[in-house]
Amino acid sequence: MAAIDAILQELAAAKGRIAPAKLTQLSGLSSEELPAFQKAWDKMGLPQKKAVIATLTEMAEDNVELDFFPIFKLTLNDDDEDIRIESIEGLWECEERALLTPLIRLLTVDSSANVRAAAAQALGRFAFLAETGKLLERDGRRIADALLETIDSEFESTDVRRRAIEALAAMSHERVPELIQETYESADVKVKASALYAMGRTCDPRWLPQLIDETANRQAELRYEAVSALGEIGDDKAITHLLPMIDDPDSEVQAAAIAALGKIGGPVAKKALTRTMQRPEAHIQELAQSALETMDEFDPPLFERRN
Repeated sequence: MAAIDAILQELAAAKGRIAPAKLTQLSGLSSEELPAFQKAWDKMGLPQKKAVIATLTEMAEDNVELDFFPIFKLTLNDDDEDIRIESIEGLWECEERALLTPLIRLLTVDSSANVRAAAAQALGRFAFLAETGKLLERDGRRIADALLETIDSEFESTDVRRRAIEALAAMSHERVPELIQETYESADVKVKASALYAMGRTCDPRWLPQLIDETANRQAELRYEAVSALGEIGDDKAITHLLPMIDDPDSEVQAAAIAALGKIGGPVAKKALTRTMQRPEAHIQELAQSALETMDEFDPPLFERRN
């Protein structure tokens, strides 16, 4: 406890940024150590709190061995909405079902629309876990009920509703197709982008015609979401429509097209990616190499596919 006490005292007294090397000592705090962290946290000013939570999030992204989940769960209750959002993001890799209750609470009662939207996105991960049988059935019902309550609320903001639709799309709920279609018909680019993203999350080939049409949209954001969704659905009918997207004027769309080919796999996609490796742009070569590695990892040899 002595080392933890020292860093907590330093955190409480500090006015500026704390070196990440010292913050590593906060990894894996026990339930006995958390009250001491809470006490130090309460003594910090808001700028210091934001600096600490942002640094912990960055560190966790860079090093999977660091475990700041206990801290992020605690700071989900902070008074500042930015800290609550950062805490949700810090818990992105956490799949503990105990996290469902606080996330549903944040989605349904938090005063900040930005926090509610972040909670909806986080619940999308748990919706996928429920759909794949990695959560209890009653957990899946809780998730679906909370998301639908949000979607159906006439008082909810557009951003929160669209994030909730994205999350629900991972589940085989009877209302998903109609909600996606309704969202797709919106004139709001952000809302329509959410519909395209949701189509990909369903992994349902029924959406191929709309997604293929959207690869020609003038809005780069919509082309990006359409291309990414085609990769998620994984139907090789999309390959001929993805090949031209490697030369899209938008670099993010290019990257999405290359990644999508790697996810779909097969000889045509592999040939296209191998050819892309000959391009002079270093970043395109790297993207193609990564896509080929993805393909090799998930695409079995032909003799295995026949069995």
